[in-house]
Amino acid sequence: MGTQQQWMFRNVDVNGGIECPAGWNYVFVGMRGLSPQAQQQCSGITPDKVVSIPTGFSAEKPFLVWDKEWQIHVPSFAVVAGAGQSVVNLKIPFKDVFVTRPGMDADEINKGIRDKRALLVTPDVYELRKPIKIEKDAFVVLGIGMATLVATHGEPAVEVVDNVTEVRIAGLILEAGTPMSDEPTDSLLRWGERRKREYTLPGPASGIAS
Repeated sequence: MGTQQQWMFRNVDVNGGIECPAGWNYVFVGMRGLSPQAQQQCSGITPDKVVSIPTGFSAEKPFLVWDKEWQIHVPSFAVVAGAGQSVVNLKIPFKDVFVTRPGMDADEINKGIRDKRALLVTPDVYELRKPIKIEKDAFVVLGIGMATLVATHGEPAVEVVDNVTEVRIAGLILEAGTPMSDEPTDSLLRWGERRKREYTLPGPASGIAS
């Protein structure tokens, strides 16, 4: 690695070793082969220069594909770092996808996704008085271009309800647009109401935002 000030690795193998003599901050997420000695060498004399985070599961972003028709391809979840992220296990045809149009509000989008398996958010700035609510297992929300969801009334822009699994949210810009006041606002992305301290493998993942 060179002399970049910040560097992040995600879900890769470094069994051949690693050298990071000059950077300021390193983040290792879901790494394999990163020994405590190598991590200490990267830290040097600076405390907390290196952060190493284990991951229970991971997945690459869904993406659009043209194969005689438009589809959304959904890479599989992986529970081992560096393996399986590029394997596509779900292909959603566009008959099962609701595609937004510029200017749509949350009511129109929530009505549109009711009988669908995915939501494709096209480029625009969508002002939302209430959340886009995800209530189905394995539902996919994919933004393309600069798809921006602005929460204008203190509620989330996107909400995933409790007890659904393998939801994917990718490619969105979430923006706070609530006028300043003394009232608290909610998070822009709310994933369930119940607190869960940890995820235990094996078991279906609730989902991934990327």
